Amino acid sequence: MSMSYVVLARKWRPEHFEEVVGQGHVARTLKNAIEQDRVHHAYLFCGARGVGKTSTARILAKALNCHQGPTATPCYQCPSCLEISRGQSVDVFEIDGASNRGINEIRELREGVRYAPSRDRNKIYIIDEVHMLTTEAFNALLKTLEEPPPHARFIFATTEPQKIPVTILSRCQRFDFKRIGQNDIVEHLEHLCRHEGIDAERAALQIVARQAAGGMRDALSLLDQIISFSGKTIREAEIAEVLGVANRRHLFDLSEAVLAGDAERALVVVDEVNRYGYDLQQFASELVTHFRDLMVTAVVQDPEKVTELTESELAIARRQIEGKAQELLHRCFSVMVEGAQKMHRSPYPRLIFEMTLVRLAALEPMVGLDLLIDRLSLLEEALSEDIGGEIAWPERPAAPAAPALSAPGAAEKKTLSPAESEPGDPAEDARKAEEARKAEEARKAEEARKAEEARKAEEARKAEEARKAEEARKAEEARKAEEERKAEEARKAEEARKAEEARKAEEARKAEEARKAEEARKAQEAARASAPTTDAEGWSVDGYEALMRPEDEASFEEPAPSPEPAPSPELAAPPEPAPTPELAAPPEPAPSPELAAPPEPAPSPEPAPSPEPAPAPEPAPSPEPAPAPELAAPEPSDADTAVAEAPRPPKSRVPVPLARVDLSEIAVPDVSGLESARDRWKAVVEFLRKGNAPVAAACEYAYVQRFDEGQVHLSFTQKFVDIAQEDARKAAIETAVARIFGASWKVIIERIEAEATAGVTNLAEEREEDIRRRRAALVEDVRTDPVVAQAQSLFGASDVRVSVKLFDE
Repeated sequence: MSMSYVVLARKWRPEHFEEVVGQGHVARTLKNAIEQDRVHHAYLFCGARGVGKTSTARILAKALNCHQGPTATPCYQCPSCLEISRGQSVDVFEIDGASNRGINEIRELREGVRYAPSRDRNKIYIIDEVHMLTTEAFNALLKTLEEPPPHARFIFATTEPQKIPVTILSRCQRFDFKRIGQNDIVEHLEHLCRHEGIDAERAALQIVARQAAGGMRDALSLLDQIISFSGKTIREAEIAEVLGVANRRHLFDLSEAVLAGDAERALVVVDEVNRYGYDLQQFASELVTHFRDLMVTAVVQDPEKVTELTESELAIARRQIEGKAQELLHRCFSVMVEGAQKMHRSPYPRLIFEMTLVRLAALEPMVGLDLLIDRLSLLEEALSEDIGGEIAWPERPAAPAAPALSAPGAAEKKTLSPAESEPGDPAEDARKAEEARKAEEARKAEEARKAEEARKAEEARKAEEARKAEEARKAEEARKAEEERKAEEARKAEEARKAEEARKAEEARKAEEARKAEEARKAQEAARASAPTTDAEGWSVDGYEALMRPEDEASFEEPAPSPEPAPSPELAAPPEPAPTPELAAPPEPAPSPELAAPPEPAPSPEPAPSPEPAPAPEPAPSPEPAPAPELAAPEPSDADTAVAEAPRPPKSRVPVPLARVDLSEIAVPDVSGLESARDRWKAVVEFLRKGNAPVAAACEYAYVQRFDEGQVHLSFTQKFVDIAQEDARKAAIETAVARIFGASWKVIIERIEAEATAGVTNLAEEREEDIRRRRAALVEDVRTDPVVAQAQSLFGASDVRVSVKLFDE
């Protein structure tokens, strides 16, 4: 079974800024920033789920690193675009903030961001759900985010920007992604269905868009589910069945029963909803929204723009509200809101829901004030016609009219004939009673309205007080959090200060050690200068001294432990006088008389006439053997001892070929077939070795960070960086690179921490590893040699010890 199917949400992921639905303001700003070369170093994308934050971040990464750009329209042909699309780019890092939220992960990010990109133009970090990072992680990111390297770009995505510290927000450009409108989602789904060959009703897609709640990813996931159920044809009824939105029919059944005054039908629908297993409180909340949609449909000319009703639902809503007063719809909404609130507070939510529906079904349209005035005017006209004259209404300052109507006789304020003024007329009494009843009903309705308004005002006042109290509580919490943050920052600043002091003290200690080492080195140079030019066997030591001249010997002393430290204790501890005459006698008999001569001339002029055993005068401070502990001023016998005991290369390895050769006279190697940075650097080292072997030896300890676009980035550990940055050596390296790759190439040398080299090797380490393997192979060859085995058997040896010494060819 093939598992190559790609879900619609991934298959239809936007590839250009214009394809991000509903976020035109973001797309336009980012495109203009790229075209105007005003790209910020940090962006913050905020918004609900599935609105395009991560997709926009990936498009921006492709636009910045595209080989045809920076461009607002990535080519999707170059390796950078293709690798970012597949999630395999070595210079674009997508980090999940929920699972990589600690300070250790941010420290690793800070260490890595310092180095240049491996291939592309920018190093881009996309951190999703960035609000999940810890406070310590945010604090560790502050400095890097404020002053990042020029090649670094940060893109943060979050659904809860209020959880991000303001110190981070102030360092980013913020973009708020809006929820995608229902019509925009429907249009995108229609476009997708056309290309996928799916026949879908618009009403069905409207239901999908409404359920997605403004998220395109949710809409595409729902559409995937529906296609699996319905196949290539999607109908509205099937959507309702799959998504469980059959309660929409119940909403319209309830509203129809309430507006028709049919309480029995409303209770039957509630029982049916309860048997379906729906949550009645959630259903009541949906019914509140439904009455709101009915009210909006009655008021707005184009309700499809401000409601989530489908076309078929709009037709049903218009039919239900036809002939209904807006005042009745508004009262239904208000009563339903009150009932829903009571349901949340009551232990009997179903009973509250049912009684609310019965109350809604009993509502009748209220008589408006304008209608009452019109009816009173008609009544006045009718009365004036019945009595044959005008009614004399009381003046404003007079007593109220109500008592006057109840007291017949001369006190009446209208002119009536004697026959009509007589009491006892049943029709008149009934009419007056009806008028009084209606007036009482109007008064009670007005009182009820005022009481309802007063209740709502009281609720609004309490809600406002609660809101202010909540704001005060949050402000207090924010103040305490800010104080804690400042205290934490002060503590960290104190720790950083102490760490800086410790670092400076360590640097001072290392500088002192380096100074002492330099003094010791100069003393050794003086000792070498006083040594004879030939050894006891007549071999010339000029080549050895040339190899170890002061400007180059550091290359050999620091990479690996030199054998010279071993004689030091012997020089410092020559208490016996016997070694002195034995070592001084073999070279020449002259050293003995020279010991008495040195006190007369100064130490500096004596070394100049070096053809004789003049080195003896150098230890002028003390002509006797007592000053032997001072390495800088040994006696002639001690100097001879030092020369005799100092480790010297074998005669066959006198480095005569290491004489310097002008690099301009050496043939340039062919490097056209070398692609990797390591191979190119190895060619440079081999080229240097032909003209300046000590510099080549130092270069073997370099870690190559980058070797392209006219730049060579080299990193040395603290032990070798000063050696490599010495003017003469760096000039030799730059000359070699320029000879091989061109005069425009630059060499950049940086220091790297030893911890950062874990898992990475340089040429020297590779050479040492090769020597170890060769040595092990030779030992194994000797051990397994039949002659050795025969000798071991002959002499009864229990073990074979092999000593191997390798020589360069």
